[in-house]
This record gives sequence, C-alpha cells and structure tokens, in this order.
Amino acid sequence: MISSETGLFSSSQSCSEWSRQPLDGTYARAKEEVVQRYPEDLRYITGMWHYASGIAWTALGCVDEAGGQLSQLEDIAHNDNLGRLGFVPANDVMKIAYRVLAGELAAKQKAYDEAITHLKEAVNLQDNLPYVETPPWYYPTRQSLGAVLLKAEKPGEADAVYRKDLTVTGSSLGDNRHPRRVMAISWRID
Repeated sequence: MISSETGLFSSSQSCSEWSRQPLDGTYARAKEEVVQRYPEDLRYITGMWHYASGIAWTALGCVDEAGGQLSQLEDIAHNDNLGRLGFVPANDVMKIAYRVLAGELAAKQKAYDEAITHLKEAVNLQDNLPYVETPPWYYPTRQSLGAVLLKAEKPGEADAVYRKDLTVTGSSLGDNRHPRRVMAISWRID
C-alpha cells in the first residue's frame, strides 16, 4: 500500500485494487504525478513503460493513444544519457523499442512501407548489439518485420526475413546467435 502522503491511494485501497479502476481523470492525474516523480536515472524504465503501453494501445487499435506513447518514447530514445545495461548501451536498446513501436503503429494504420522501414532499422540496430547472454532485446525483431511483410502481401520477402532469422551470426564474434531456435526447428523437421 502506498502512503497516503502521495495522494494516489486511500488508506483502505491496495495497488491492485486501484489498478482495476476505470481509466478516468483520476488515473491520468496519478500517472502524471508518478511519471513526473521518476528521477533522471530511471528514464530507461520510463521509456520501456511507454514502449509496452504503446504496443498494448496499438494491439487494441487505439492509434491516438499509441501515438502519444510513441512521442514520449521518441524523446527518451534520443536521450544520450541512458547509461548501460551490462555491456550494452541502453540507448541502443531504447532505439530498438522506438523503431518497433513506430513500425507496429504504422502497420496498424496500413502504412506498410513506413512500417517496413522502421522495422528494418530495428533489425539493423538489433544485429549490431554486442552478443551477450541474456540478449538485451527480448525477441528477434525479424519476427515483426516478417509479419508486416506478410500483411503487405510480400510473402517472398517475409520468407527471406524468417530464414535469415534462423541463420543470423554475430558480425564480429562469428557466433550463432540463435542456436537453440535452429536446433528446435531441425528437431521438428526430423
């Protein structure tokens, strides 16, 4: 339970009860207060929150709300002071988040050429991340690119993107970035 000093919750209300309340002016005011209180060193977390919210709004078809999240994310993605996630610059990961959300939002609006451009850039950014375990981005962005290429009625290009995802190797390390995925697929084929 959050202290009543914040003014966000009453003393009898838990966080989970509050989160189930309808999205109204109270929620907007509370969200505004919480986000404004984030210290500068939590900008990465704030950016990922905008990314996740934008993806959710996009999936729901609420393009105006998703566009608002994209604008907030863009400001953070172009901030050069996000620090590092282990060996990886957090800015690089945030730029992937921005490109993926921009691509998904454009695809939802059937602006497929714009979506493909954004998602190709996300793939390029992800390919240039240093190899670390656990990968800094949570899924292969080629999957989103392939899906949009299929929606854009470009099945040949989608096939090439999906096949490339199975054979990606690290540019500088010569490592196979997805050995388990390749092994899983070969197991299903056998």
